[in-house]
Amino acid sequence: MNELLGLILAGGRGTRFGDLTKRTPKPLLPVAGEPLIIHNIDGLRRAGITDITIVISPDSMKVEEVLGNGKTLGVSLTYVMQEQHLGTAHAIYLAREQMGDSRFLLCWSDNLTSYNLADLVDSDRAFPADGTLAVYFTDNPRKGGTAITKGRTIVEFEEKPEHPRSNLNLAGMYIMGPWLFPCIEKTSPNAKEDEYYLPDALQIAANEGKVLNWALVADWRINVNNAADLLVGNAFLLQKNPLANQARGDDVVHPPALVPSGVSIGRGATIGPFVSMGDRCTIGENANIVDAIIMSGAHIEDNAEIQRAIVDMDGTIYAERTDFTAE
Repeated sequence: MNELLGLILAGGRGTRFGDLTKRTPKPLLPVAGEPLIIHNIDGLRRAGITDITIVISPDSMKVEEVLGNGKTLGVSLTYVMQEQHLGTAHAIYLAREQMGDSRFLLCWSDNLTSYNLADLVDSDRAFPADGTLAVYFTDNPRKGGTAITKGRTIVEFEEKPEHPRSNLNLAGMYIMGPWLFPCIEKTSPNAKEDEYYLPDALQIAANEGKVLNWALVADWRINVNNAADLLVGNAFLLQKNPLANQARGDDVVHPPALVPSGVSIGRGATIGPFVSMGDRCTIGENANIVDAIIMSGAHIEDNAEIQRAIVDMDGTIYAERTDFTAE
């Protein structure tokens, strides 16, 4: 059996973050001290997958500049450029040469989870099939791709259905094989968004007799679509990080919080809980920061009250809201 490869989609525009992603591509937005995409790379590495291809776009070219060949992360990274935003199936198809004849584990760079990808690999080995797709229960299946099952197998897929027939949504972590690429070739662009959807290709595969098993994700997970999602992910992962929960001998930093040693903290300032901060930051006197992400190099003014917000490296404060625009 060929080695299991990794494939990460990282070409999204991140438009729901407004001007914040004009400076920092969405896959590189920090959460709990690391860029979003590194959490996914670490998940693949811990599952024994070290040969990883990343699909980027002109909007996320900085990803390659920052991550390089992946050596410092313990993996080998290759990059594929998606020049036009034509959907997830199109992005996957662009990596067909890198995947070759191997099976591969696909995930999205903006997917955050405590789920162990090794469990997905184990399920795929224990119950051999053409593919194994992670799914999760949801109260609002209209927001994603739903999976209609028969026993252990997914027999039908629906993308953002108006009237869902299942409360199982696709979780953005899938093991598949080279059979997927001919199925993508048979898809048509969605009439509404003019993009090629992965569930359409999976439906073609199911219709052609491919056996696609499902594996239930009972662990915490979130798709980071906006500021609120990023802050939720930041808070959750900080709670799980031993470094963020170390007690300090002062009343300045309240865990969980990640504050690099080089950060300058003014007199009377308080930081945390649920704060992650980049390096070279300066915090003004009597500033109060709670439930926030502070980008590297940011300066917080004296007496500032920062709560449920992201502070860009130029000091711009982005408040939490679904339509994420600078204040």
